[in-house]
Order: sequence, then structure tokens, then C-alpha cells
Amino acid sequence: GLSAPVSTGSAVVFGDIEGYVHFLDRETGKPVLRLPTDGSEIVAPPVVAGTTLLVLTRRGGLFAFRPE
Repeated sequence: GLSAPVSTGSAVVFGDIEGYVHFLDRETGKPVLRLPTDGSEIVAPPVVAGTTLLVLTRRGGLFAFRPE
């Protein structure tokens, strides 16, 4: 139940079946951040557009995050 990962900054990011977006440290693999969306499955790999991370959910939610 995980999306394909995408690398952005110092993190690797992926979504899960429960609608959470997970950020792992690229060097250590340790969790850095976990953000909720609308509770439905992340249906596509996250997309990086400039400094913004876009995530699409099964319910049609489009979420934009700006990780630092």
C-alpha cells in the first residue's frame, strides 16, 4: 500500500494507503515527518514542482506541501 518514492531535498517521500505522506531521511532512512491528507489512498507518486510537493488522493484531493 505505498506509492512510488520521490527524492526531494534531504528526504525520500512516499504516500500510503491511509493517506499519509512519509518523509524519510535520505542518508539514514529514519522517519523525519508524517503528514495527513484526506484519509484516502495516495494514488500516484508524489510530484516535485520547484519547492512544492504535490500529492493526489483517491478522493480527488490534491495536496501541496513545502518541505524544508
